[in-house]
Order: sequence, then C-alpha cells, then structure tokens
Amino acid sequence: MILEDAENLLSPRMRLLVAELRNELDKLEDQIDAVSKELADLAKREDSSRRLLTVPGIGPLVATALTAAIGNGAGFAKARDLPAWLGLVPRQHSTGGKARLLGISKRGDPYLRKLFVHGARAVLTRIKRDEHSFGDWLNELEARSPKNVAIVAMANKLARIAWAVLTRGEVYCVTVCTQAVENRAPDPELGIGTKLHILLRIELARRIDQTQCASRNQFLELHMLGQSLGNLRAT
Repeated sequence: MILEDAENLLSPRMRLLVAELRNELDKLEDQIDAVSKELADLAKREDSSRRLLTVPGIGPLVATALTAAIGNGAGFAKARDLPAWLGLVPRQHSTGGKARLLGISKRGDPYLRKLFVHGARAVLTRIKRDEHSFGDWLNELEARSPKNVAIVAMANKLARIAWAVLTRGEVYCVTVCTQAVENRAPDPELGIGTKLHILLRIELARRIDQTQCASRNQFLELHMLGQSLGNLRAT
C-alpha cells in the first residue's frame, strides 16, 4: 500500500492527506453498508417487497425502490404500462407511412430503470434458464439480438412480472406464474367463484396500498440517502 511503502518518496504532508482521504472513504463505505442493510431488513418485513424478492433479478434495492414508486401497482392498468413508464420500451418514428423502432425512450425514473437493467443483466448471466418459463424465449432472443438489446428486453419482462406479483398479491412461481396478466378483468370463461375471488383480491390490494404510505416514504428516504452517498463515493 502507498502509506506502508517507505520508499515511494511521499512527503509527510502527502501521507497525512492520503490517510485522511482513506478514512473518509472507509466511513462512507460503512454508511453505504448500513443503508443497504437497513433496506434489506425492511424489504423482508414489508409484504409487497417480500413478494418481489421472489422474482429473479430483483433484490432488496429493486424491491424497495419499486414499492416506494408504485405501491401495489394499482396505478397501471396493464403489465406493459409499467415498463413503458420506466422507459424500457423502444421509441417510434413514423415517416412516409412507415413506423421505425429506435432506442428505448428512457422516460420515467432513471434510477429505477437502471436497477431493472442491472437485475436483467444478472438474470442473463446467473440463473438456470431451464427452470424458468422465459428461458426458451431468452435463449432465442440472445441468438438473434445484441447483448444489450437482450438485457433491456429482459428488464422489460422483469417489470411485467413485478407488476403481476404486486397486483395479484402472490409470490413469483418459477414455472407457472411468470406470465404477467395483461388486464385485470376476469376471463368471461371463468366460473363465478373464480371471478369473485379475483375481484376481491384486486380490491384488497387497493386497500392495502392505502396503508403502505409510511413504508413507501421510508423506502424513498433510504434510497435518496443511498444515492447521495453513492454520488459522494464516485467523486
């Protein structure tokens, strides 16, 4: 290390300055670790965040940030509305009657979008795809698309799955529950008992969302603090 090397010709003043900077960095790392631990503990105690943790690629940071931002997801009518709100869908440019797809729109919260992209990158590199229903889709996508395109597409799918987990009030299931429902309306072919069950679950989720303001505010405060500490470390 620089300070332990007696032959690096650093002056005493410079050694003192480097030591002070190192102490400040160590304190900053301790603060970041403390905030991360608090977020992880809160994510395990709060119902919506705990269910989100069952989704691959979603950890305490994504779970608490998403819960703080949208609650139980009742503000989005369909699964595709959430990734669109996050800016994880392509922009469109029409000319001469032809629609052209461009890069992602990057609308919405850049911090939350970045978390989903990092989560998608982890999914591409770490999960066992044959254990998930989207595994074949992901393999085909990677075979025909650049890596970054596949990552953003996976982030889009994670957002849809997260919406389904929040609105259904259920945990993520590896092979059964990964397809996000596109509309809340019950299927007309379902029996009356199933329809009533779905409507009751939706109403219960809405009422629960009204009691989650304190948790969401706490999540938001911790994430703002974490971002500030991260910015300090980067500088």
